[in-house]
Amino acid sequence: MSAYRMMFFLTAFLFLLSCAAARRTSKFTAESLKPGITKEEVVRKFGKPYKESFFYDEQKVLHEKLYYKETHFNSRWYEINNILNFVNARFVSLEQGEEKMLYQDEVIIKK
Repeated sequence: MSAYRMMFFLTAFLFLLSCAAARRTSKFTAESLKPGITKEEVVRKFGKPYKESFFYDEQKVLHEKLYYKETHFNSRWYEINNILNFVNARFVSLEQGEEKMLYQDEVIIKK
């Protein structure tokens, strides 16, 4: 097999692999997160979050938030923050935080 043919197949393979790797759906779905699962199960399944916060309410109930970032491709690349809410270390809800378009060209306007 010639070197050119080998390079062509390698390039085509890497291109197809990168297309398959582009996420179009979130890993945080109703199928992957069920109300009542523990915080430890979530961390075991999705890894350590990039940020955590917590507070205690008036009844001394612990409220925690785990923050996870994901990148998705939908005509353009986006970074999405997923916020997982826990009460007494049990999952109760998921909310989408900030969504940011990545790799956008910046236009500088001089006055």
